[in-house]
Amino acid sequence: MINFGTCVVGNIGNEDWKEFTVIGDVVNVANRVCDICKELKCDFLVTEGLKNRLNETLNAEKVKN
Repeated sequence: MINFGTCVVGNIGNEDWKEFTVIGDVVNVANRVCDICKELKCDFLVTEGLKNRLNETLNAEKVKN
């Protein structure tokens, strides 16, 4: 799965408990696309947002779910 966007990355928590994590809408979209990738049994998916940022034409199918 390939996606692109802004997110927050770092250690979240307090002195007693910290966890390295990634937070943001782009992370949620990536998780959903990853689930779709598994459902469709495909090797990878590229989100339309990323596809639109590329300077190349992709030989790809559009998938709606």
